[in-house]
Amino acid sequence: MAEIAHFASKAGYFVVSSFLETTRGHHIRTAPGVEFTIVPAVVFDTNAYGFLSDPGLAAMQRLELKSGINAYASYLVIIELLAHIASTSDPAHRRSLAALKRLWRHCSKPVDGRETLMFLADSQNQICKALFDMRIPWRETEPPAYAAIVGTIAHSDSPADWSRYQPQLDYLKDHVAKIEDRFVQDVWQHVVLGVDPNAGSWRPLDNDPILRKRLADAVKSPLGSRLSAVMIVLNAAAELKLQLDQATLEEKVDFVMAVFATPLALYNEITRRIIMDGCDLRKESRGNWIWDTQIAFQTSPLAVLGQSPIWLVTDDGAILDAARDAGAEGVVKSLTDYRAFLSSTYET
Repeated sequence: MAEIAHFASKAGYFVVSSFLETTRGHHIRTAPGVEFTIVPAVVFDTNAYGFLSDPGLAAMQRLELKSGINAYASYLVIIELLAHIASTSDPAHRRSLAALKRLWRHCSKPVDGRETLMFLADSQNQICKALFDMRIPWRETEPPAYAAIVGTIAHSDSPADWSRYQPQLDYLKDHVAKIEDRFVQDVWQHVVLGVDPNAGSWRPLDNDPILRKRLADAVKSPLGSRLSAVMIVLNAAAELKLQLDQATLEEKVDFVMAVFATPLALYNEITRRIIMDGCDLRKESRGNWIWDTQIAFQTSPLAVLGQSPIWLVTDDGAILDAARDAGAEGVVKSLTDYRAFLSSTYET
């Protein structure tokens, strides 16, 4: 088993650009309506690594290597997978372990003699950096710690080999469960009870279909998106302990609506489903929708990492639909579409 000292990490922050840049003779789309054909950077979500086979990943990596495409690990994907790996009795343990090992093979590379896991900054840190050019200080220590755990597990044959990390894995399992529970409670408090203070179920306004339809339409409207954007800006400011005047708040809200349209569309669709269909987030693991909304912050048509656009690869239908609604389908790809892109562009 490899030693921890051999593992390192490097976190990347994307840059939001409002103008057209060029590199290697190709164009980058950094403004709506401007097309690009360029080598992207890619980040895969949890289900993409889960659906991939080992031979499928190997074939994909050969084409990525030929093209110069770099893959980056998502902090969100890692903690979601580690939470399932924590217990061998977890129904998703084996699938998550295989997915984590694929993530390591896909996103690590040798740097200065050490295997280095290439991260995208976590979503909240990325939002803070994009909005205020500030990072959340204590989170800077997290990528190296996660790289050590992921690298150790990826090079191990049995849970006994990573037993010294069991306390951290147990903590993550509990941490993930608490985040999902808090998401469910927040939606109940601010969406369901916000719509109907007397609601006794996840089907608010069952007795008033006309008002229910009006509210659902309002949620999907530009005003609904703006209210969600206000919440994002205020949460980021609170994380950094910043006070915003009204003019600055409005400016930052405009920025979020332009740059992060996909997660806004996804969150508002979840809200619409609750209002119209009574979508109970306590059932069918819907609490993990929080991870879908967060990972959607890891890309934008207006973002570049170095000189590359960032593509999110996912087979999650809700994320793909939200990207289409937001006009961001150019940077959010299904696994099938990404494979087709690689084959048609780089396979010879």
